[in-house]
Amino acid sequence: LFRNFMGFDRNWLEEFGSDDSNGRTLWSLGTVVRDSDDPAIRRWARGLFEEALPLAERLSSPRSIAFATLGMAALVEAEPDHRRCRDMLAENCALFEDLLSRFRRPDWSWFEAVLSYDHARLRQALMEAARVTGNHGAMATALETLEWITDVQTASDGHFRAVGTESFGLIYSTPKPFDQQPLEATATVDACASAWHISGDARWLRHARAALAWFEGENDLGMPLADTRTGK
Repeated sequence: LFRNFMGFDRNWLEEFGSDDSNGRTLWSLGTVVRDSDDPAIRRWARGLFEEALPLAERLSSPRSIAFATLGMAALVEAEPDHRRCRDMLAENCALFEDLLSRFRRPDWSWFEAVLSYDHARLRQALMEAARVTGNHGAMATALETLEWITDVQTASDGHFRAVGTESFGLIYSTPKPFDQQPLEATATVDACASAWHISGDARWLRHARAALAWFEGENDLGMPLADTRTGK
């Protein structure tokens, strides 16, 4: 397991980090193996990924599983014959499809009975796992849930409205607009980009641009959170 928080005195503040932070670490390592231009960095990331991969079997929350799934999908892109990752990706696809079947209602196409945080990562993970394993059923599920949550996170005038943290714990409820988190917009951009690459459907580009524009002021308050000219 990986630690997450360190104090200013350089001492760790915990024995090990949250499931989310561990899942995100696997995601980071798999992405480095796939994308780094430096062979030494790739070898380092590959070795640490293999050492840490067993922790993926200990993760239980859908989000932490999704983060690890993204790392395994990236690793399989770099090493298509990695059998253990392929097997775990197949298991995770089945898990997400089972969650959807358990919680789906006529007006609710989602993996849980509540809306909380980092929603787009769940669909992105299922989409990437389905893509690298050729699982067309899981791909259809990923696109269905992506369409549903993008509709949920679109305001009546068309701008992106992230599910607010006030929604946490509200079962089968319309999401609350307060308190919106930047990670929702970032995850939506990534998930919609994945959907566009896979399907070629231009509507996913429009959804991605709307989520990005949330940072630039196309949000409920009409307030920019970032200046794309300066990067601040």
